[in-house]
Amino acid sequence: MVKHTKKHSSKKESHETHHHATKPKKSDVISITKTQLWTVIAAIVVLAVILFLAFGNVADSDADDADDTTGTDDTTGTDAGEGTDAPATTDAAFKVKVLTLDECKTTGCDPTPINQVTKQLFPSAEFVSVDANSAEGKQLIEEYDITYLPAFLFEEDVKSTDAWVTTPELAGSFDVVATGLKLKASATGASYFADEAVRQEFFESVGVTLGDNRPQIDFFVMSYCPYGNQAEEGLEPAYQLLKDYAEFNPKYVIYSNYQSGYPTYCMDEENVICSMHGMGELNQDIREACVAKYNGMDDWFTFALEMNSKCTAQNANTCWEPVAADLGFDVEAIKTCEADEGKDLMLADKTLGDTMGVRGSPSVFIDGVKFNGARTASGYMAGICAAFDDAPAACDDIVLDIAPTEVPSGACG
Repeated sequence: MVKHTKKHSSKKESHETHHHATKPKKSDVISITKTQLWTVIAAIVVLAVILFLAFGNVADSDADDADDTTGTDDTTGTDAGEGTDAPATTDAAFKVKVLTLDECKTTGCDPTPINQVTKQLFPSAEFVSVDANSAEGKQLIEEYDITYLPAFLFEEDVKSTDAWVTTPELAGSFDVVATGLKLKASATGASYFADEAVRQEFFESVGVTLGDNRPQIDFFVMSYCPYGNQAEEGLEPAYQLLKDYAEFNPKYVIYSNYQSGYPTYCMDEENVICSMHGMGELNQDIREACVAKYNGMDDWFTFALEMNSKCTAQNANTCWEPVAADLGFDVEAIKTCEADEGKDLMLADKTLGDTMGVRGSPSVFIDGVKFNGARTASGYMAGICAAFDDAPAACDDIVLDIAPTEVPSGACG
């Protein structure tokens, strides 16, 4: 494809204001050191987990209900015939075994935020740290079928605490095990494989090379998911600063057998390749993938952000051509790629997304580990910089470029 000759113009306002994070005023821009930034991010993560544990994750709870082995009687401590009488509670101490590895505490398995939330909910909790590579750790991993780290094993006495009895929604975040309860990985966001052999096999399957001091960022979006658009806008400044030191790979969230299928949501009659917001979005996914493949990441960000601000899923099939032409792109080359390679490109993204456990947009992975930090330029910078063995100078100082109350959240999927 022909590289564009015009420089990217200032981005216009979104066609729908809910598609993008509120822009902070200059007075909201804060200069902050990396240490201070991590304090802010930790506070945000702790708040998010408190809300999750207190109110439950509806999607995950619904999916997990079929696997629950206890009913209301067990999880609330009441019998069906007891009416509204509240069960006795106790503040007796109980232990929580926490399995983790020192090597991954900066890349996805730091138990500190969950420990802090646990202590707030259950003041009598006593934490026992267990190295996942120790004999005890390996035994617990096998005995309790632990897939991801960090993992949290609660003694049975947690069910007698006031927080457990008065907040029955908490039960949906746990699995029942032989000696008590195991906090679900879906509740903690844990994604670091406990088994080293499985972990290495996974990294190989997704093309991650550890130890090369070049983090790989795979970010899955839908071209017209508002939260995915926010992620693109947050990643772009990080890309500009770190593009010479890290690998950025845009990918697309593809479903099968979605809604009414072909031809409204899926491109094939077998309904294998589908997109949440319809064929207009799926076609734009393909065009953006073509630009990434043949033009490179500079042009991909330029094109994606222009399309975010100037077109919609409803008109993208016609709106994209003048946008691409105005940027100096080879429109006919993009059309040829879309027609000849579109299905294969999206199938490859679906295969990778399925392997990495992608369920919605945005899903960002740094060296194969899901990123759960703040979705801002500084948040992404912090996550990527932590993945370097020897970080570049760009990582020395980070600017918190959005007020903490305006941190984007939410997902499509």
